[in-house]
Amino acid sequence: AIKRAIDELEEAEKKYDVKSSNVLYEDLIKDPIGCVKRLYAELGYDFTPEFQRRMEEYIENNKKERAASKGKKKKLHNYTPEEFGLTKEQLIDGFDFYHNKFNVPH
Repeated sequence: AIKRAIDELEEAEKKYDVKSSNVLYEDLIKDPIGCVKRLYAELGYDFTPEFQRRMEEYIENNKKERAASKGKKKKLHNYTPEEFGLTKEQLIDGFDFYHNKFNVPH
């Protein structure tokens, strides 16, 4: 299903003369503002000081929310493949083409 979605996205890019981009989760977590700045530049959007300020505010609030959830039974956004009836191997196999297409490490 994901392969078909990416194929359709690429077709839409050509048909409607629009761009899309791929962002690695690790890059987004490591440097969210830098990552979004690069993404905006790649897609031709303005990255304004106001937008950066709002991102910084969101990131700070998110850190506080995560800190408040530490030690609780259910962590924020902590999922396992098994919760969705999958195995790690199934995910690796299912997304192998994606890893290859976008040069994403396994």
